[in-house]
Amino acid sequence: MTPERQRRNSTSRNELRFTVGIMIVTLLVLNAGGWILYAQAKQYMADQNEKRLVSVGRAIAAQIDLARLTSFLPGDEFTSEYEIEQGRLSRMRDEADLDNIALFVPYQGSLLDTRRGIGIGDFHPLNDIDRPELRPLWEGAPVGLPLYEVDGEAFQSAFVPMIDGSELAAVLALDASANFLSDLDRLKTALYAAALLSLLLALGLGYLVHRNTKSILALHTEIKNQEKLAALGTLTAGLAHEIRNPLGIIRASAELLHEEEKTTPHVMEFGREIMEEVDRLSELLTNFLQFAKPARADENAGDLGGLVEEILDRVQKNFDDQHVALVRDVTKESLRLRMDSIQIAQVVLNLVLNAKDAVNGEGRVSISVRRTSRPRDGALQPSGEKSDGPFAEVSVRDNGCGMTKSTREKLFDPFYSTKSKGTGLGLSIVHGIVQGHEGYLFIDSEEGRGTEIGFGLPLAEK
Repeated sequence: MTPERQRRNSTSRNELRFTVGIMIVTLLVLNAGGWILYAQAKQYMADQNEKRLVSVGRAIAAQIDLARLTSFLPGDEFTSEYEIEQGRLSRMRDEADLDNIALFVPYQGSLLDTRRGIGIGDFHPLNDIDRPELRPLWEGAPVGLPLYEVDGEAFQSAFVPMIDGSELAAVLALDASANFLSDLDRLKTALYAAALLSLLLALGLGYLVHRNTKSILALHTEIKNQEKLAALGTLTAGLAHEIRNPLGIIRASAELLHEEEKTTPHVMEFGREIMEEVDRLSELLTNFLQFAKPARADENAGDLGGLVEEILDRVQKNFDDQHVALVRDVTKESLRLRMDSIQIAQVVLNLVLNAKDAVNGEGRVSISVRRTSRPRDGALQPSGEKSDGPFAEVSVRDNGCGMTKSTREKLFDPFYSTKSKGTGLGLSIVHGIVQGHEGYLFIDSEEGRGTEIGFGLPLAEK
């Protein structure tokens, strides 16, 4: 074999190895990243659902007359008084979208159960008070259990202690189906399909690379961009992030319910607020698969100032509980524009709660809404050029720690976060929504002096 032939064969083998390497890396990145995010989202959603069960359990426990229930004795299950209490507990179960609610006394068995056929004094293995994971109940702390399966169906349970004086008098147990897994199962199926598609893509890419080595760099760059915006992984992380904000309001409402000593009109009002926030989460899940290409699904004329005031009213207690001052400066002028109110509310809520987190305890967050004739200098716009006004502008300012130049430059990049448990997608979602409304974003921050961040949207033509 001539040296030239050997050189050509060696070059061919190197090209083949490089092609195989590109294929393997592409498969690993496209699929491993998606599955990792899927697993993280599943765990995160399970943790949040566990917290929801504990909060709901506290609210229900506050409405239970323990002295009345502990007066029941074995054999009272068929009395009208017992059936009334059982029916009342069953209504609470249905309103909270639970599978079962049970009240049991340590070492004495069941006291009241929404399941028919469970008698006073009956024992259930799940309610064994000596289980290691239930020991915090003796110290007055609620307990949430991780996901478990019964006959192939996933459930979660939470236990809330009911203290009489200083002793553990009874325990309220809540069981709920892990319905959120059905949404993730659809994503799991989509990930399998994505794995097959990525395999076909890698084979096609390998063929092109082997045929034309000059196109390797361009194709590799394109694949890296696709990896960065891996749709399914981004969707999963986006859900994990966006579910966190409304849960803060849900928890605050549930805590207030817990503080009520007796059933009052406020209990009904805050119960309704809990359901509204759960509905909002359901709406987010419905739009979840549209994140890769944000859509303005329901655009109508509305007043931006009024929408901002509504959002601030809903988070006011959350701020008060953390001793953070919420200062409002909303113009009385009507700022009507065409917008998707759900998406813009999501933007405002994201910016306001980020500002609260930035002050890290006692501090101040100021929100202003005003009319302006043009975007601020350095504002981010879809076209990259300033457009004519007028605009309705929302500004959120905090007196927190501020940002470094490096942080500001990466702020809207997907997966970049300065929070230990952040997904780095909140502001990316904000950017996409504002861009979809043909608006602009701005940020002014310096380390040690706080941050001002906001957006502007074009006002509707008269």
